[in-house]
Amino acid sequence: MKAMRFASFVVLTCLVMVASVSAQHFTPVPSTGIPYTFVVDDATWNSGSSLQAGDEIAVFDDALCVGAVTVDAFPVVLTAWEEYPDMGLDGYTPGNLVTFKLWDQSQNAEQPALAHYAVGNAQFGTGFGSQVTINSSDFPVLFAIWSNTTEVPAGGATFQFGAHLYSTVPVTRTGARFWTTITRPDGSETGTQFQYDFNLSAFMHVANSGLPQNVPANWDPGVYTVNGKVGMYPVATLTDSFTFTKLP
Repeated sequence: MKAMRFASFVVLTCLVMVASVSAQHFTPVPSTGIPYTFVVDDATWNSGSSLQAGDEIAVFDDALCVGAVTVDAFPVVLTAWEEYPDMGLDGYTPGNLVTFKLWDQSQNAEQPALAHYAVGNAQFGTGFGSQVTINSSDFPVLFAIWSNTTEVPAGGATFQFGAHLYSTVPVTRTGARFWTTITRPDGSETGTQFQYDFNLSAFMHVANSGLPQNVPANWDPGVYTVNGKVGMYPVATLTDSFTFTKLP
């Protein structure tokens, strides 16, 4: 499965590389000669609508814009540039967390965004590149969950998923919780599968791509939805989800 995903990622990168257009609104660092590629399958506003031709996507390492591209048609290739300290060139630092911004040309408005990862995770420099779907939000705290695993064998398995939380709030809020439930193929929802209690600190920015999800052998085949929730339990302020299929 991972080999197939990587092969598809390489082919997709080659197909869309030529069509990518430089950005005009965002001002990324100049090329350092050390690229890291994001293949963007889609990017949507918080309204759910996709970016249109002429809109832009930028990728950031903290406050530093390390790459940007103008959308023509999806998918698009977004190149981020790694730092080259020996030559005095700024860029992303490998291992740092990835965030995005979207720009609406018609409204001249920006929105921050996080990604779901079909290939890679939320860290710069993971593997040969990342394949992503980007979702923006106008809420001051952004949240995303994803998994590189899309299929689970009939005998069940434990796979890993990722979660990414990015706050622009300058104060600390105590007593927060991150938890997950699963919606089964019949539409029913399980109880809590995974939970983590924490304090939402000022400007908190964390991600973990190694969270465990067990799928027992006796679960029915079909499509399952993992629901990620953040808030003051049991009230969820932020939600996101991804799906996987348990094979017959």
